[in-house]
Amino acid sequence: MRGVYECRECGKQIARNARTCPHCGHRGTSLFTMIAAVILGVLVIAFVVGLLNSPSPADNAAAEVNRLLADKAFLATKEGQCWSAHRFSGWTADDCRDVVAKKVSIGMNPEQIRAAWGKPEEINRTVVAGHENEQWVYGRTYLYVDDGKMTSFQDSK
Repeated sequence: MRGVYECRECGKQIARNARTCPHCGHRGTSLFTMIAAVILGVLVIAFVVGLLNSPSPADNAAAEVNRLLADKAFLATKEGQCWSAHRFSGWTADDCRDVVAKKVSIGMNPEQIRAAWGKPEEINRTVVAGHENEQWVYGRTYLYVDDGKMTSFQDSK
């Protein structure tokens, strides 16, 4: 018969649309539940495969390093020489462009600031609750370095 099937638990015949077996009480799996489970499984597999195939930030950084190493024209510039000398310290090509252009920017570390602008006239240091804050004085411009990174600046006109 088309409207019946065997219960997986007790083996007796029950109606296809029955939610539970009237003989043993076993809950059957509805067609909708099975289809939903299959669709969910396919989506999960597709998501995992997508994650495994997408490049990680480390892969992107390595690709950028390889691209710059292959760019002979870039390596011949002052920016390229700076980057080649400091790339293992985490300097990016953009950091080196700023340093060569004598620019400082938010996020620079003290070594980069000194490379761009030289030694400050004065450093005023404050230590509060385990944090070190410094004010670097360059004439009428003040750079603020918090925990080893430039976070802000102030200049007087």
